[in-house]
Amino acid sequence: MRNGTCLGEAANEAGLVDNDPYQHKISEAEAHFGGWEASYIGGTAFGIGGIGLSDYLCTTRDTQSRQRLHIGYIGGIGSREQHGHPRVCKELTGVCGQCAEMEQQSGTARLNGKGDHAHIGGTIGRNGGQRHTALLAQRGHHGRYIGLCHHSARFYRGTAHQRSTEGIMSIPSPFVTNADIIAHEDVRTSGAYTKRGLAIVRGQGATLWDADGRSYIDCVGGQGSANLGHGHPAVVAAIQAQAATLIHCPEIFHNDQRAAYLDELGAALPSGLERVFLCNSGTEAVEAALKFARLATGRSAVVAAMRGFHGRTMGALAATYEPKYREPFEPLVPGVSHVPFNNIAKLTAAVNTDTAAVILEPVQGEGGVRPADPEFLRAAAELCHTHGALLLVDEVQTGFGRTGSLFAITQTDITPDVLIMAKSMAGGIPMGAIAIHTRWGGFTASSHGSTFGGNPLACAAARATLKALRDDDVPAQAMRKGTRLMQELAARNLSHVREIRGRGLLVGLELKERVQPTLVALMERGLLALPAGPNVLRLLPPLIISDAEIDQVIDIVAQVLA
Repeated sequence: MRNGTCLGEAANEAGLVDNDPYQHKISEAEAHFGGWEASYIGGTAFGIGGIGLSDYLCTTRDTQSRQRLHIGYIGGIGSREQHGHPRVCKELTGVCGQCAEMEQQSGTARLNGKGDHAHIGGTIGRNGGQRHTALLAQRGHHGRYIGLCHHSARFYRGTAHQRSTEGIMSIPSPFVTNADIIAHEDVRTSGAYTKRGLAIVRGQGATLWDADGRSYIDCVGGQGSANLGHGHPAVVAAIQAQAATLIHCPEIFHNDQRAAYLDELGAALPSGLERVFLCNSGTEAVEAALKFARLATGRSAVVAAMRGFHGRTMGALAATYEPKYREPFEPLVPGVSHVPFNNIAKLTAAVNTDTAAVILEPVQGEGGVRPADPEFLRAAAELCHTHGALLLVDEVQTGFGRTGSLFAITQTDITPDVLIMAKSMAGGIPMGAIAIHTRWGGFTASSHGSTFGGNPLACAAARATLKALRDDDVPAQAMRKGTRLMQELAARNLSHVREIRGRGLLVGLELKERVQPTLVALMERGLLALPAGPNVLRLLPPLIISDAEIDQVIDIVAQVLA
């Protein structure tokens, strides 16, 4: 067999019989990558539109034992092959990919469950040292497939994992090293961000790579947006499939993905939170919550907590405490006061019949990783009920499994009037939301809106994210892993550390000195982390981080802070 190359590149070498860059027929291609061998025979892939893939055979074999591990046919377009059922299956013992499990049944292979996403892929060739993969992402129960060629496959544990660093439809960057990327980005970037001296170009699980090929354990976690890690196959498949179907549909129309997500999210929310407004970020969600509190009560006063962080747009910024964020933009939205966190007496004195809302985080993240006392949250809920105000619980960072439950507030006996969500809601795709308790109804028509809020792409990603979080009991993993991380760091008796605190995999180490030099030292050793104030080191890894990676985190932190 001739070695294949990327679809659209050196077609003759791969046995491609059609030079159309968006439709290729592979007669034979075989390649070797590590200890794995992948073969593709008689396939047809459609790029633009992603509407069909017919008679595509994928096998992988262990080249040492020659034992066949995975084989299966994928069949036709949805109208011809309903529910993704292939026409032929001669032998089937598994599937390449993590999104679905295939099994042999009456001479055919089918997807278990209700037609969730499937990856069938593998390396199809090398050209100049580059490895290429073909990826098929099934479009739910419609039996549609996207067939795209992507670079850089990873094979391990008998499973093919798609690495989509550059697909056939992508526009490659002309800048390929850390130095090049940093130099060109710095010319035109806004100046709003203090950037670290590396360029991140790829991620998988809890590992990131810079442009020069160095790997890092990720304890930044997209600042809380990567609870499922990077490149989670279910999320990737959902995004790719939905992108080929419909990316945008404003809420002046109904949409199938939005309806399904609202139904699934509603089933996961605390009881009573029935109405959901969808937007694109945490600060947008906070703005929506503050506007709703004004609308529902006819009042404007808001009580927030010292050290609290709620975003940087004007309304959210007024509720944020840190002076360095607030002072350059004053005067801010009036009527917002701040009380000491976990101080019931001060909170009681601040809330009255002029108060529209009290806004609090179950764990202050930016403010130093400080968990709220249950009694403080309970007092806030009772004060709001007494005075007719709304309790707004900001779970932008703590939500979707981070603290050991899907939402941190469920670890108490409190149901908020408004729950604020974002960050990991859609597996890394921008998304935010507020959920409103039934006792307050919902927004009146045209009182608020969002062009991109609730778009089908974000909703599809959010559906896959929520399903993975619940199916794999990821919140419980976060609690177990976070508890072990804090206990083992404490056991090291780190001389530079004053206190270790947190909940789940939201972990803070209060240092005896400023945190910035520690962040640099950790990065030099292959660990990326965050600050939480001037002297707190914040560890915010993906919740799917492995125990072996946690061991590495402990060792690296101990080296720097011993």
